[in-house]
Amino acid sequence: MKQNFWMPALALLSTFMAGCNTVPAGGVNASVQMVSGTVTALSADRSSLTVQGQNFSLGSANVRVNGRSANARAISVGQRVRVIAREGKVSDVEVSLELKGVLGAVDTTAMTITVAGVTVKYSATTRFDASGDSDDSALSGAGVAALTIGVFVEVTGSSDPVSKLIVATKVEVKTPGELGEDGMDNEHELKGAVKALSGTSFKLGETMVDCTAPCTLPVGLKDGDFVEAEGAFDAATKTLTAKKVKLEDRDGEDGDGDNRPALPGASVTLESRLGMFDATAKTFKLEGYVVDYGAATLTGTLKDRARVKVVGVVDALNVKLVKASAVTVLPGDSGSGDDDSK
Repeated sequence: MKQNFWMPALALLSTFMAGCNTVPAGGVNASVQMVSGTVTALSADRSSLTVQGQNFSLGSANVRVNGRSANARAISVGQRVRVIAREGKVSDVEVSLELKGVLGAVDTTAMTITVAGVTVKYSATTRFDASGDSDDSALSGAGVAALTIGVFVEVTGSSDPVSKLIVATKVEVKTPGELGEDGMDNEHELKGAVKALSGTSFKLGETMVDCTAPCTLPVGLKDGDFVEAEGAFDAATKTLTAKKVKLEDRDGEDGDGDNRPALPGASVTLESRLGMFDATAKTFKLEGYVVDYGAATLTGTLKDRARVKVVGVVDALNVKLVKASAVTVLPGDSGSGDDDSK
């Protein structure tokens, strides 16, 4: 009789202890979520935004633009962002811009603009916001017509692997006052592949970058490396006197990936163009992560530069690895052109 009395109690205790050692189904950080994509909606007071169809309340979120601290006023519809939420509350929003600088020229025939000496291609779907923080944007022609040479603009977009030009998804005019309210400044920022490296100078497109002291070049920099350069631009000489030059991840978009919060076990939803596609290993690179799609449900045909949506979990032991559960090649993708990544 005693044995019959204690057996259920021991079984209950054993079940309780086993539950204490169980890792949540989503991983060690199952309550952490990361979503990347384009901002499709933004409340007027910048208290919430919508990405990938999900609405996020910003609260006291830490906002960064190209790795630099800013505030929620720096966010606008059409920008590419990464949102990190913990326990349902947004902790970080990372905004990625391709260019910041003075508008030097507009060519409506070629459908290009020049920003800080860099040629930017626009398309019929490019958003132009000539009124800054008001988010009052217009598409293509009408939007370009509202631009004035000499204004300071921020460009969201990506590099076209064929033309090597930046293809804009959004061009937003910023006044000095708006930049200050955003927590940003009017320093020019350029991204691109290094060419004609000689000593402490090199070219990004047609712009010469001068990185003399106190600016220092990344160790081992070579032609072809992808970098971000920040400094003052001289339109007459097409020269950027750099304060800082840092290596970027061509496939990962954000140069500050190493500073990204570690998110082992976090659920992720990523949307961008993939790189380094390996059909044998069933991996590719996306936004600074290696994505393992070996066990994923695949919709569409993968290829280099395809724009995809990935749903998965950050590996518990390797925070740069995402184990995908679903990979979708987005409809109408051509593998080049106006994308959201590199």
